[in-house]
Amino acid sequence: MDSKGFTIFEIVVSLLIVSILAVVALPYYQKFLLKARVADGLGLASGAKIAVAEYVYSKGALPQSQEDTAYQSPASTDSVEKITIGQNGVIEISYTPQASYGTIILTPSMDANNTLTWSCDAGTLPNQYRPTNCKGTKVAAGDTTTNDNTTTVHDGNANDTNSGASTDEIVDKKAQRKAEREARKAAKEAKNKSNK
Repeated sequence: MDSKGFTIFEIVVSLLIVSILAVVALPYYQKFLLKARVADGLGLASGAKIAVAEYVYSKGALPQSQEDTAYQSPASTDSVEKITIGQNGVIEISYTPQASYGTIILTPSMDANNTLTWSCDAGTLPNQYRPTNCKGTKVAAGDTTTNDNTTTVHDGNANDTNSGASTDEIVDKKAQRKAEREARKAAKEAKNKSNK
């Protein structure tokens, strides 16, 4: 018998399978999106971490407010409402409702060598949306773990290329270079506008 199409039964079974897959996959996809938005906020906060680290490098102490640093909070995004530096260099990332409407607090601690260790286990954001290294664990500088969240201020050489540099140090240096490029670009655009 030659069949030229699908029977109603085959269509219903196909729709049922697709529906079951969608019901199972949708919650995982939504959780993945929320985690990505949280990671976006942590990435945006790297500029604030750099500002705190530069202050520690130049003054040998933690900043007491955002005004002590050269940091300017970025404009709000779909994920992040605001990022601020508070007393003792504490950075607060406030998320929008699309990113679970909570906060992550990045708390620096400094040792005698001006080495900063960041913990990110405080704030109101539920643990299910936090990165693994921000779920109630603190990592000390020099630890070698897969969840390393340390940033080190080296002994005075701003271009120090420590072979044992943590992942955040490398990301922070990349973010700093990117911020410097954007600042130069903005200054150039402002200069071009003023010349017109």
